[in-house]
Amino acid sequence: MQRVFVGILRRAVSMPDTSIRQSWAHDEDSRDVQARLGKGNTVPTPTGNVFTHFCRVAEEHEQRVAVSTPDEVVTYGELRRRVEAIRVHLAANGVGAGDRLGVALAPSADFPATLLALMAMGAVYVPIYAMNPPGRIATIIENAAVQRVICDATTAGVAPALEFRLPADLSDATDDAEAVPGGDTVAYLMYTLGSTGTPKGVLISHDSILGFIQNIRTLFERTPQDRFLGYASCGFDVSVFEVFGALLTGASLHLVPSAMRLDMVGVQRFLEDRRITVTDPPPSVMKLLDPAPLGDGQWSTELEFVMSVSR
Repeated sequence: MQRVFVGILRRAVSMPDTSIRQSWAHDEDSRDVQARLGKGNTVPTPTGNVFTHFCRVAEEHEQRVAVSTPDEVVTYGELRRRVEAIRVHLAANGVGAGDRLGVALAPSADFPATLLALMAMGAVYVPIYAMNPPGRIATIIENAAVQRVICDATTAGVAPALEFRLPADLSDATDDAEAVPGGDTVAYLMYTLGSTGTPKGVLISHDSILGFIQNIRTLFERTPQDRFLGYASCGFDVSVFEVFGALLTGASLHLVPSAMRLDMVGVQRFLEDRRITVTDPPPSVMKLLDPAPLGDGQWSTELEFVMSVSR
């Protein structure tokens, strides 16, 4: 395959006015390799609502750890009940399909639970990173036509006029309503960094999330025994990989506290103590971490997978 790729590059250089498609027609050697190797394995494409897929995983792994922080450990069964409680509470407060709600929550089980509750209802979540400059936050809220911003005690004040708090003592509830179909409907709206101008919103569907996570599980053989590091801020698309890579696999999601994110000694210790097996830190963070203690055989499942899915 390397030889074929080099051949494609050479033809592109030697025939700058010819498209790759046109040059391919004259490359019998590369076409022969493709015919012999085929196009890879094909698998059914998942579709539907992300919440529905999560429920199947939660039912199968009810007693396994879903989300872990220094302050709490939540099983899949407990997380699903929390999702249902938030879903009922939001519906009682007028939230419905198509509504756009900002989510500005500290790393806790309520963060993924809120995302799943909004998805189940057909609402769209818009991640709001509370540490962003006020101007960026205001631009996102206005451009996305956000109706409310779900906050907690640590993020209160990020959007005072739209703030919506989840009760700390929200009781378990059962919602008999079926999740909306999902599919190609929008699950979340995330904004670019805006480094070259005004931040631009990108609409991502339920099926896009499901397809992406299936590819991760298939290509890299992720299993329920994995332990995902939750490091990325909610406004960075790697957070989607971290949250749903874990929760749609039956693995555990270990959320780094906000106060620890810039403490590399603390992050290193967190990785080691939690025996993390899957992580995708930014390159600037990765170079400050020592991989040696993470793969020295101290535990049966070692850190074996560092990906840069969005860089």
